[in-house]
Amino acid sequence: MKFLILLASILLVFANGNPEHNNAIYVTAGKSHTITINMNNVNVKYVTLYYRTNFSDDFQAVQMKKLGFDFQADVLIPSKNYSELEYYFSYMDQFGFNKSNPESNPEINPYRSRIVDFRQDVDLDYQIISPLENETLLPEDFLIVLSFFEIPQNIDLKKTVLVIDGATISNLEIENDVITYIPPDELSQGAHNLEIQIFDNANNLAKTIAWSISVSSETADSGAPPVLSMHGRLAVNGISEKLQFTDRNYSNFSGDLYGNLALFQYKVRSLITSQDNDTLQAANRIGAELKLPLWGENAYLLAGAGDYTPEINPYILSSLNVRGFSGAVHFGFLNFDFSAGKLRRQIISTGPNSSYDRTLTAGRLSFGGNHSGLEWGFNFMRAKDEDFANSVNLMSVDPQDNLVIGTDIALRMLNRRLIIKFGGSASVLMSNTRGGDLPYSTLSEKFNIDISESTYDLAKKFITLSGIPSIGYSYFGEVSLNAFSNYLKVKYVTVSGAYQSFGMPYLQKGYQKISVYDNLRLFESQIYLNVNADLNKYNVDSDTSDPTEANRINFGFTYYPTNDFPSLSLRYGTFDQSTLVNDSTLASTNTNMIRAEISKGFNLLTFKNMVVFGYGTSTKDDANNTVSNNLSASVQTDIGFLPLIGKLQYSSYESGNDIIGTNVTNDILLRADFQASDLMATTQTLKFYAQYGLSNTENVKVGNEINLDHNYLEIGANHVLPIGLTSLNSNIKFRTTSYSGTIATIEQPSYSNSLLSYSVEYRF
Repeated sequence: MKFLILLASILLVFANGNPEHNNAIYVTAGKSHTITINMNNVNVKYVTLYYRTNFSDDFQAVQMKKLGFDFQADVLIPSKNYSELEYYFSYMDQFGFNKSNPESNPEINPYRSRIVDFRQDVDLDYQIISPLENETLLPEDFLIVLSFFEIPQNIDLKKTVLVIDGATISNLEIENDVITYIPPDELSQGAHNLEIQIFDNANNLAKTIAWSISVSSETADSGAPPVLSMHGRLAVNGISEKLQFTDRNYSNFSGDLYGNLALFQYKVRSLITSQDNDTLQAANRIGAELKLPLWGENAYLLAGAGDYTPEINPYILSSLNVRGFSGAVHFGFLNFDFSAGKLRRQIISTGPNSSYDRTLTAGRLSFGGNHSGLEWGFNFMRAKDEDFANSVNLMSVDPQDNLVIGTDIALRMLNRRLIIKFGGSASVLMSNTRGGDLPYSTLSEKFNIDISESTYDLAKKFITLSGIPSIGYSYFGEVSLNAFSNYLKVKYVTVSGAYQSFGMPYLQKGYQKISVYDNLRLFESQIYLNVNADLNKYNVDSDTSDPTEANRINFGFTYYPTNDFPSLSLRYGTFDQSTLVNDSTLASTNTNMIRAEISKGFNLLTFKNMVVFGYGTSTKDDANNTVSNNLSASVQTDIGFLPLIGKLQYSSYESGNDIIGTNVTNDILLRADFQASDLMATTQTLKFYAQYGLSNTENVKVGNEINLDHNYLEIGANHVLPIGLTSLNSNIKFRTTSYSGTIATIEQPSYSNSLLSYSVEYRF
């Protein structure tokens, strides 16, 4: 019977039901990393990415962009104090079931990518001579000059590179500890991000110096600012997919405008996509805001309209698109933010996509701010489903009304080395407001709610009184200390099972959590020791199920040598789940994990190489004695005399138990990147890449033989063409994926998918 269940599951997976994700063994510190998951013909409308780069932080949620069957999100990898990217995916399938990838304990066993080229800032004395931080200068006056003093012996200044808006430049003039760079062509007008990357003798990134400047034809010294200035970007992109059973085409247009209008600053953002349709929530985005600076950096007036993403509180409202109006009045010591609009639109349907117009009203009154030593805020949010006359078509969904209020306090002391935060919020949910407010007599007599009539009149101004409400609460406390080469963070969170905020629909409920994180730097930041402990309790206030305790402890050791030794990372973790289940059940009650990684950068002739090896194993105490092993290796080579970088990545994942045997998956990735700069005596650049991946899964247990192949080829190109003070950026990508194999000696149908995407962006 178990074999039949397993066989059916594998058949469903092979028949276009398994999301595909290629996990990068490592990512580069200080860079933006694009995470992509292909839902492989699964009818999924929304995918949420949960990620973090610091074990002491909770996973952050971000809605991924839908590009056909691909979902993408960009994650900025910090340049220091972090060593690993952890993430997982959450989505609802076509049958309405919530699923995750990885499927088993994604918070405990997420995807992991090592952050390499990380170096804690060394003590390096330097001075930026030109351009200064936040300086505005004429295009013809732009040049970079940095002077260094008493450079440590382990620093090789000749390896220094400059990064301008993400483009790497290595042909710098370095003489007498002074770095100079004059661009061959003028920079475009607008804001620019500059970054100097300094390396040690072992080719490890030792320090990053970053600052921002502005280029304008009218500088601050040339008189009054222009009445109107405009900068921004316009972009168009499209995707064409050929799948096993269907063909799909998508196109998107996006644009950003920003600049000055007399005394005001303005921003306009837009996204128009062919994927927008009336049976789903709105995918198009158009929003604008107008800002009037008053004095300093923290005093201003702001008004906005259209689509925007308000941030009130991580337990009340965050990371959701709202279509409506926003405003802010900030004086620094006293601030008020306000949002009003629509969280989602009405969809008339009898299926799971049906919904009402959900309106939002939210605000925050705060004393002090993120810039000050004390910040005290008061928050509120109301989200209400509008029950219109035609809602008879939505009988499968009840309209709801949600009110949340709360407060939070932040204390920042010792030059922000000591930060204390705490706060709480309470929620009221009316789960069925069909018919509107009940009369006062009905509430007091039928439901035996003992409130005065004046209180009733006041309460119904804030929430629909349609019955007995569900009341929940949440509160948190957090202390972080960054001193004496040690970063310590302790956090406590409680969210009741009845707590509900429509502004944070992904917030887990019915749990308590205590987390402790400590990261200690030793021997001039060559050695990092970290401990992370999470003590979780779920179903804390449930009347129908027993509480579940799920505790996790991780120990980590990382060595970043200043000499020519390899970097080493060791990690041990244990996950213990205490419930009524025991080791004779299929439920995992305890998981132990250990992983080791070693990386080395070295030069061979003119080749610059980075090698990463990793091995991890985990065991689960359950009836099947599940064991998983993972071996990975990666080599990246910069040819040196050619603008060519090659990469070879291999990983082997072995997982099995006493029932189904052992599944072994081997993955190989080959990639080549080519970049040509200064084409045809101009500042044009052309980048080209090609990668080929092979994946094979086998199980040789008698009666359960599996042999599945999944191969893909992807090629792409990027071209940057400066046009005076503007630039044109073009991209194209093609990918083809093939599937074949056998299950229980039965040949499976072979098929292939293909994707062609393009984008053109104009910056001015």
